[in-house]
Amino acid sequence: MNTHPASPLKPMTWIFAVLASAALSSHAQSWETLVALGEPNADAIGHAVMLDPFSPDPAHPDLFIGGESPGGSVLQVDLSVEPAAASASDAAPGLMHHLVADAFGNLYAAGYQSRGGRAYWQVRRSSNGGASWVVVDDAQAWNKDGGSVAYGLTTDLTGNVYASGSAHDRQGKEFWVIRRGANQGQNWATVYKSSKPLAKGMGAAYVGPTAAHAGGVFAVGTLTATRTTQWSVLRSRDSGGTWQWVDAWNATRDNEGAQYPRAVAADGAGNVYVAGYDVIGVPAWYVRRSLDGGETWQTILSEYADGDYNRADDIAADPWGNVYVVGMTKQAGSGAQWTIRRWDAATQSWDQWPNELRHPLASWASVSVARGVVSDAFGRVYITGSADGQWIVQRLAVP
Repeated sequence: MNTHPASPLKPMTWIFAVLASAALSSHAQSWETLVALGEPNADAIGHAVMLDPFSPDPAHPDLFIGGESPGGSVLQVDLSVEPAAASASDAAPGLMHHLVADAFGNLYAAGYQSRGGRAYWQVRRSSNGGASWVVVDDAQAWNKDGGSVAYGLTTDLTGNVYASGSAHDRQGKEFWVIRRGANQGQNWATVYKSSKPLAKGMGAAYVGPTAAHAGGVFAVGTLTATRTTQWSVLRSRDSGGTWQWVDAWNATRDNEGAQYPRAVAADGAGNVYVAGYDVIGVPAWYVRRSLDGGETWQTILSEYADGDYNRADDIAADPWGNVYVVGMTKQAGSGAQWTIRRWDAATQSWDQWPNELRHPLASWASVSVARGVVSDAFGRVYITGSADGQWIVQRLAVP
């Protein structure tokens, strides 16, 4: 069984007490808690996890994690030592929602930095393996009169970087904004802004072309078509020049507009998956899938209907097409629980995991939320989030 992480060490600066692995075995699989950063209730928040493309041993990759903490907004985790060692990669303040690497050796982080009581969208880049970071896009230059946040981030094969999020105008109206950083994030421009407010951009992903479809850049969020907001997926097949609204969906017949997509990912076959949640009526997680590059969509998950509040935050596929969705579920009168679901590519069905594998922190954390997920080339799955104020990283070992 998992146990509560030991109290972290207290070096001269806040950092990076890392927990020795605590394994939970079930169904020939086990969760390991690799990292637990910060004192309990210290408000360290994990949001993003990415494999380190510069790992000395690609068969056992290290990690970059993004979020918010007194020690920095991007941390590097060395998994070659026991226990794992975490250190600041970008010590600048802010909250980084997503991390990506491009094909040219650059790393990117997207989120925001607070200044003067206002959030300013930021995209940062490292061109030296995470040793240092520079701000390449800041809303101070293009939306200085309203708050803004970048949530989604992706790159294509030609060196374009795409950040998706939201920006408020002077009246406080919120618009979905997508910005493109051409030439490896050096030249930025707004390539999409929703025509109406009550819109919010979230995750983004580049999907390469396959024999079945042309792929493209996908971005997910909410748009207001008439009276209500809708779960929405946008697609661009011309490097962000134009965007097509390829999925406009409501889960209920009364079109209450209560469904919010949060993240998008693709498997190795080019199938596209979007994960999100519902906040009105009966709360649920949703996953919608397209097998034809966004032309048609099917709902393959609608669950946790007995919860008080449920939110799916991120989604990723492993090399065999299994899909992992992470987030939180909450029953009435209880705290949020770190939650994972797995879609089995072979059986085309969702997991039948026991509660302790689906909620691996429930035995010690009163409040926990999983927010980021990634898989390596061997099918090991890494999740980051927070639990009782600590920044957590867990790994699902391959059986």
